[in-house]
Amino acid sequence: MNSRFRAATAIASLDVCTEISNGVLLMNSTGKGTYLDVSYDKKSGGSISRKVGYPRSGTNHWSSTKKCSTSPIASKQWPPSASCSPDVGLLYSGGRTYQTPPKRKC
Repeated sequence: MNSRFRAATAIASLDVCTEISNGVLLMNSTGKGTYLDVSYDKKSGGSISRKVGYPRSGTNHWSSTKKCSTSPIASKQWPPSASCSPDVGLLYSGGRTYQTPPKRKC
């Protein structure tokens, strides 16, 4: 885990993240668990196009695609699913989809 990212975002025990070669994909609860937030913090490498999102009922819901060259954070919020199915955060970039580990609720 990138210690600079951990210190900057104060990752809590209920947060889940995936370290990718040029950044970190993080999903955490916000607003007392009312919303989930997925964000991608780019740390290195050249310019990329990326979008973040989440799956729900068999469909992926994405933010708009944005191009970034250094450090900008891409983010999307949504209410957690009502079922006990775990939630995951997604990142799409370079023709690949990455995901956070599942966040269990029940």
